Amino acid sequence: MFFFIINEIELNKNKDSIEQDLKSLQLNKYFLYIRRLCPQRTTSRINYPTLVSKMRKKFNIDEKAVKKILKKFVDDKILLVGYDDEVRVNILANENRKKILNLIIQYPGVYINFIKLKLNQNPRQLLWHLAFLVKFDYIIEHSIGKFKPYGESTIDLKCILIGFVILKDSMREIVKILFNSIDGLDSIELSETLGIPKATSVYTLKKLEKLKIVVSNKSGRRLVYFIEHTYNELIKNALEKYLYIRL
Repeated sequence: MFFFIINEIELNKNKDSIEQDLKSLQLNKYFLYIRRLCPQRTTSRINYPTLVSKMRKKFNIDEKAVKKILKKFVDDKILLVGYDDEVRVNILANENRKKILNLIIQYPGVYINFIKLKLNQNPRQLLWHLAFLVKFDYIIEHSIGKFKPYGESTIDLKCILIGFVILKDSMREIVKILFNSIDGLDSIELSETLGIPKATSVYTLKKLEKLKIVVSNKSGRRLVYFIEHTYNELIKNALEKYLYIRL
């Protein structure tokens, strides 16, 4: 079944030029109607028979005329069209979206602010690209508090989690120290090593405990923190891989 999707290529064209082109072809009213059916900044879509039927009733035109109008918009890349598998191909026809996907595949755990700065993306358009990639199962998002790190749809959530932690400065530094400590450290030792207030280190440690990356044990009167052993290899790989993409 065909799907029609308003494509962001239209958004990047000169507005005056688009309006002039559409007016000269007397297609402006059709364009505005299709845009209402299929909003520009969502993953909304409409199948071919439904669109034809709605346009015939709205404008009192036959199917041949509707096909001609739609072909014009598809040729001008204002609409994307294809079967289910072809839609996935069309989704990656956009270079910005492809760059976003490649960054997410290469570095699981990246989140919107990081992607925005790394690729110099407009936040609104970035959210739109991400919505398409999630909708068509290229990527998944994992909620961590107010953050939503992303990863390839087939990846283990642990990889997304560790990647996110390594990209966050405060978490990364504590994880690095604990990773290299055989006997573990308490919050005072961590604070002194990092040169930060104890309250800050305790706050970050609690977040890492909640994520189950860090565990704690009583050692006399001390509460000693360790890396949860199942994350050791993932942390080692992430620390090596992500070192050169920090902003």
